[in-house]
Formats: sequence, structure tokens, C-alpha cells
Amino acid sequence: MEEILCIVIVWIIFGITILIFKKVYSPAVLFTGLWTLIFSLYGLHLYGLFYADSNCLWILIGGIGAFVLGCVCGQVFQSNKKTSGRTYEINEKFLEKLFFLSACILGYGAVHNLQNLSLSVQVLRYGGEMNISLIYVILRDFIAVPIVFAVICYFLAKIALGEFSIKWMLYAVLLVVLDIFALLEQLCIYALVIGAIFTALYIFTTKKSHIKIYKKIKKYFKYILIVLIILIIIIANLREISLFRQIYSYLACSITLFSIDYNEFCNLSRDSFLGQYTYGLASFQGLVRHLFAILEPIGISSNLFDSASYFYANYLILPKYVTPGGTYNSFVTMFLYFYKDFGFAGMFIIPFFLGTIIQRIFIKFTKTPDVYKLSLYIFLVIGLFFSYIQSPFVDKKFAFAIVILFISRKRTNAVKYKLKFSKRRREELI
Repeated sequence: MEEILCIVIVWIIFGITILIFKKVYSPAVLFTGLWTLIFSLYGLHLYGLFYADSNCLWILIGGIGAFVLGCVCGQVFQSNKKTSGRTYEINEKFLEKLFFLSACILGYGAVHNLQNLSLSVQVLRYGGEMNISLIYVILRDFIAVPIVFAVICYFLAKIALGEFSIKWMLYAVLLVVLDIFALLEQLCIYALVIGAIFTALYIFTTKKSHIKIYKKIKKYFKYILIVLIILIIIIANLREISLFRQIYSYLACSITLFSIDYNEFCNLSRDSFLGQYTYGLASFQGLVRHLFAILEPIGISSNLFDSASYFYANYLILPKYVTPGGTYNSFVTMFLYFYKDFGFAGMFIIPFFLGTIIQRIFIKFTKTPDVYKLSLYIFLVIGLFFSYIQSPFVDKKFAFAIVILFISRKRTNAVKYKLKFSKRRREELI
């Protein structure tokens, strides 16, 4: 009965959020919508999915509410603040050079893996790679893969603003394919699918005409959709699990896994290596890992960072039974990372500040829309959708894409940009 009450409350929070923010592509609506879906699927308990402790359900609801409250504060703060009117765009020539750099790095890794590794079921399921040099790993993880996510965000932002580009579509698809074979993982596919769903939602729910955009992408989108569906079906078959069960388990098991790992972690001593608080390093290690990668070779290290790294890379990958015959790992939600950093309070404080920051970026985009702000917002939306798995900024390959976007931006003349934007919208209405 308490579980049903929790699910009803999540639905109520979702409904209230829609009434407050109205726009379905706003961060609060997207975030609560995702968690409403997850709670609803969890409540079905298909395939014998184990029950989570009721106190864990209330913790998750509190964290969701804290994020929404943060968005409300961000809305009030940014709405009362005068906008600078600054507009930016992405330096395409610079980003194109980064594309070729990323393609070369990932191409080397893909060829290396295909020559030396048979793509077995275990490899496709758990990932893996042959031994390669440390220099290549650094180039791949700190440069090449972040560029992939940056290109995906930029390509989708152009579509959302009515600038469909076949060239950038090919760039994005090529990098995704190379990334899959170079890393033997599917994170980039998930990012592309999530970003594409958001882009479609943005196009079809704004007051601006989307007819011409739809006509432009219709003949290409159906082929991309077919390829993505085929890839997902092939991966599901190789994993010897039905497609529906795979999707259901990945979404619903996160609540059960959070409950299991949260209770285990609470029993650890705060003075132990693993149990100590890491004060932001666990949740945001994807952004600070680059710094420690430079400092560690010269003898400068941090016990807190080592604990955060072990928590992410070694502890959470241990499989746990979430159904009578199925084990899963890593899908512990972002809230467990927040607990690792600041204890019980962290599961509410960090979501609050995340909501405030992301809402402010969203308001800035709606006031002065440009391709850079939308690319940045799409990146953050993808991160929010990863929240049922882990902290958005825990994976260095994904997190550093925000830096790639930042260094690729360039300032534009606000008046000229508005004229260009208005002209493009008028053309869509013809």
C-alpha cells in the first residue's frame, strides 16, 4: 500500500510540475516525467522484480522534489534578472577539425579491436577491449569521445532551430559507429536516441512552425530510425533477452538496485576507505578526473578521489540480483552518488542546485535562443536522463563534452543573429 502511495505522489508531482512550467521540454517536466515512468514500471514488478525498501522510495521522491524546487528557484531568479542579450554560435570550422581528430582516434581503436577481438556476446554485453597504449586511452577518453557527444548535441540543436544539415548528420552517425567499435559500449547510442527524442519533442511542441523542418528530415529520419531499431534488436538478441524485457529491466531495476546498494553503503563505516564521504568528487569526478590524471603521475593524489573512483569503477559494478534469475549493476541512480559525497543531506542539496542551474540555462535559451545554448541544454537533458543510472557528470567521456562545447563557441552579433533567426522562421511558414 505504501508503494502505491509513493507512485501516486510521483504522478502528482509530475502533474503539478506541468502546471507550473507548462513547457514539456523544460528540465523539471522532463525530469519528473522520466521518474514517473520509472516508478510506474517499477510498480508492475514484472519478471519477479524485487521490492525496494519503502524508506528508499521516500528518499527518491524527496530528491525528485528537491530538483523541482531548485527549478522553481532558478525560474524566479533568472526571470527577475536582466538578460545580457548575448548570443553565441558554434564555430563550425573548429568543431569540424575536432570531428576529424576524433574520427582518426576512434578509427584507430575500432580497427585495432576488430582485428584482435571477436565480438562475442560477453563483449557486447559487458564491454571490453584489447590492451592498448595509455596515450591512446587518454586521447580517446579525454578528447575523442567527448567530441562525439558534442557533435551529437550540435547536430540536434541545428535541427531544432530549423537548420537541418546532411553533413553534420553524417558526421554524428559516423562518430557513433566508430565509438561503438572503439569502446565496445552503447552509451553514445543512448545519448543520440535521448537527444533525438528531446529534439522531436521541442519541434512539435513549440508554437513555431515545424512543417518545413519535418519535410526536410522525414526522408532521412526514417532511415536513421530503422538503423537504430535494427541495432537495438541485434544487441538484444545477442544478449539472449527480449527487447521489451531489456528496456523494462534497465528502467525499473534502478529503484531496486538503489535500495540494495544504499542499505549496504549505509552499513559501512564513515572512517573506512569506501565508506568515507567524498564531498563532490564521486558525483562530479568526470569533470575533475582530468586534473587528477595530470597530478597523479607527478606524485600528487587524493585519498578522497581514490575512494570516489573505486566507488564508481569497482564497487558499483558488482552484480546484484534484482529478479530471481537476473543480476544487474551500476544502475543505482544519481542519488546514491550524492549520498556518497555528502551523506543523507546530499541527496537533496545537490539535486536542488542542479535544478537551479539547469533551469537558469533553460531560461537563458528561451530568452535569447541560439545554437550554442541549445546544444548545451541538450547535453544537460541527456545527462538528466542518465540520472536513473548514475550522476550525470560521473563519466569523464560524457562530462568533458561540456568543455568541448564551451571552447567551440564564438560570440555573435545579437542583432544580426535575431534577423537571421527571424528570416529562417519566416521561410518555414512559406
